[in-house]
Amino acid sequence: MKLPKWTEEELIFTLDLYFKIKGGEEKHSYSTFREMSEKLRSLNIHPGLNEYPTFRNANGVSRKLGNFSAIDPDYNGKGLYACSILDKEIFMKFYKNPSELKKAISDIEKKYLDNRKEKRKQLPWTEEELILTLALYKVQCMAQIPKLLH
Repeated sequence: MKLPKWTEEELIFTLDLYFKIKGGEEKHSYSTFREMSEKLRSLNIHPGLNEYPTFRNANGVSRKLGNFSAIDPDYNGKGLYACSILDKEIFMKFYKNPSELKKAISDIEKKYLDNRKEKRKQLPWTEEELILTLALYKVQCMAQIPKLLH
């Protein structure tokens, strides 16, 4: 199965990790990549693909960070040169603008993560549902009366 191209939202989350690692806020480790993989998968931007082990896994996150290092003018190494045009656009958009990156992260979380929470909220009971529930409760209570009398 061919994996879909990275979306702008996925790249923004991964770029944020790149800058955190570069700034020393996060460790350059497999567990950090795995955490980012889980976060990307939790966005559910590509529904149904989370079941595939290669979809946005830790190795994919690591490669994407390597792509960003190839674009980064401050990086002394080579990085991975398989970066896309969108990788370059996203990197340059936020390269010298960390506050804009934080805002973009917040917007994405609101769009994908908060939206999921809202979908799980309990809706208020309708009048019909309350009446049916009370009727069922009454039937259950009436069925118990003969047992109580014996």
